[in-house]
Amino acid sequence: MPVVLLDTFEDTGDRTRRDLERLVQRVVWLMPNAFFVITSRSRLPWADESIQSQLDWTGPPAWPGLDTPSLPHPRPTVPAGSTGHGGRTADGRQVLIGDFSQEDCEDYLARQLTRDGQPLIEEPLRAVITARSHGLPLHLDLAVMLFLEIRRTRTPEPTDFDVDFPALIARTLSGLTPDERDVLRSVSLLDAFDLPLAAQASGHGLRSTVCGCWSGPSYGRTRSACGPSTCTP
Repeated sequence: MPVVLLDTFEDTGDRTRRDLERLVQRVVWLMPNAFFVITSRSRLPWADESIQSQLDWTGPPAWPGLDTPSLPHPRPTVPAGSTGHGGRTADGRQVLIGDFSQEDCEDYLARQLTRDGQPLIEEPLRAVITARSHGLPLHLDLAVMLFLEIRRTRTPEPTDFDVDFPALIARTLSGLTPDERDVLRSVSLLDAFDLPLAAQASGHGLRSTVCGCWSGPSYGRTRSACGPSTCTP
């Protein structure tokens, strides 16, 4: 069986421009004899009924293995060999990895830049970058670029990396519609919120508009006194 790897799938477009994604989906649909591995910063939404008019094949009947929650959730422990409905494994065919662990962050930074087999980014710097990144790979990449830029003129120090990267916000906003950006700007004034509060704060009553903001991997969901499901950007 041929194996096809598609990396950085988010670069095919966004939820307002799906022409290239439509073409890729058609190739996947018409090649059942191939095994496709697609990696992306965002969840693959082909099983969502809400995008029926944007792509040719959508919904759980077409993509039963992709019918997973928008945000990462703990996957149930299932005995080896067990399957879910319709013969699917309990985890489905879409794996939501989540953020890097502290060890993964430091290992990633140590391997990114080396000289004579030794990391250029020293341990104190790696610790600061790791703490600031919250496990986001894009933050780590931006920190490496900042390290190289500073190193041209002087030795980088830990305080140089105690900063925020506007590119993180730009990447998050780039995949949102104008109405969804309004929602995000409104809830950015809050420490935590649930979906009804987000709808009231932004003035958008459509649940699909509010829910669309949280389809990416840059948000956390916790249980708290604020409500049954509280999101934090």
